[in-house]
Amino acid sequence: MNIIDSPQNRQVRLFQSLATAKGRREHGLFAVEGARSVAALIEAGWTPEVGYFCFDLLEDRELADRLEAVARKCYALSSRAFRALSDTVSPQGIAAAAKMPRASLMALPEGPGVFLGLHELRDPGNMGSMIRTADAAAAAGVIVIGDSVDPFAPKVVRAAAGSLFHVPLAVCTTQEFRAWAHDTGAATVATDAAAADSVFDIVFPQRTVLLIGNEAHGLPEALLTASDIQVRIPMPGRAESLNAAVAAGILLYESIRQRY
Repeated sequence: MNIIDSPQNRQVRLFQSLATAKGRREHGLFAVEGARSVAALIEAGWTPEVGYFCFDLLEDRELADRLEAVARKCYALSSRAFRALSDTVSPQGIAAAAKMPRASLMALPEGPGVFLGLHELRDPGNMGSMIRTADAAAAAGVIVIGDSVDPFAPKVVRAAAGSLFHVPLAVCTTQEFRAWAHDTGAATVATDAAAADSVFDIVFPQRTVLLIGNEAHGLPEALLTASDIQVRIPMPGRAESLNAAVAAGILLYESIRQRY
């Protein structure tokens, strides 16, 4: 196999373009980088459109063989070319470009289940952590609502640590979300510091969406008042608020406690 050495190579530039929302839209692809994420992609049964590896940087050569076996196209890169391609400070020598899934509300599972609804999140690390926690808690899906960070941005994919390939995902507007919740009988549970009920005092309905708001502003009044249940997370200490990802984890693991 010929080794690509030029940082200006067409395949290197394709992968670089996936760091932007415009590039992802144009190609219908998103970037997956790092041994853990690429391994999770393969194990979840996805077929990468393009695979990339660099033996000078890669510790696990077997993973490169697995990628080459499933990717539609695969390229070997020099260290110079791979570092130009990479979005990380210390590249691990393996990456893939995968087709963007159909992130539609209609693709979410029916019936009982707990969904995590993320409204206008801005921090990619927070979103990735929440997707990972939703995966750990066996959530039925993650719904990205409104003007949020793109769940297929490289920093989100990296923070999700492979969970993006396991959890059903939907992206929608606030209006689309409210219509879907109504039509599918999903009760919405909103977090509000002023709510009368603690999250530990209520029973989640069988089909529930746990809503988490923007890191700085929380949930808008319209979503709060339209929610079926409003709860607060008790904070007996002196802190005024919780990190959004921590709040999501508390709600998800309370749902586990109630289920099991």
